Amino acid sequence: MQFTLTDDADTINIGGLFTLRVPANAVCSLNSPYGPGYWDSPCQTLGGRTSVTVTAKYGISSTGPEVNFSPELRFSPYIKVTLSTPYYSRTLTSNRSYYESHPSALAFVNMYFEAGLPAPLVADVTSDNSLATHVNLWSGNVWRRIKHFSGYNVATGDGCTGCDTPSPIIDY
Repeated sequence: MQFTLTDDADTINIGGLFTLRVPANAVCSLNSPYGPGYWDSPCQTLGGRTSVTVTAKYGISSTGPEVNFSPELRFSPYIKVTLSTPYYSRTLTSNRSYYESHPSALAFVNMYFEAGLPAPLVADVTSDNSLATHVNLWSGNVWRRIKHFSGYNVATGDGCTGCDTPSPIIDY
């Protein structure tokens, strides 16, 4: 699917599988440097008449729902852009009391960075806790902040081999 980003706030439904929330003035200009060394660097955001057409490829992989965005771009480090999914909502809401008393059991819903589809999953939260996965046990939404476009996967089980990923944060 394709959609257009501008400097206006937008909420984009990605095939009913993901929701992308982009606040106003969040998208860095495509001339901004891109890469892990730049995620937290200030940037010039899109101007009033500038737009970017984005392609989102999404689906269900063997590890869970995933989405990959192009072109590669990043977001202002001062503005929180979020990606969420309701994919596990039935499991999360119907077992709410269990997960409240056993939060480590929520490890199956961590949202990982994925450089492409398919690609190894990266627990970027281990180096930046602002990227922690959040779980709302009342709505069943799983969400996290994203600082750039590439791929993301909500992995079931131990989707990130060798990663010491913390359990998601429970939101109410």
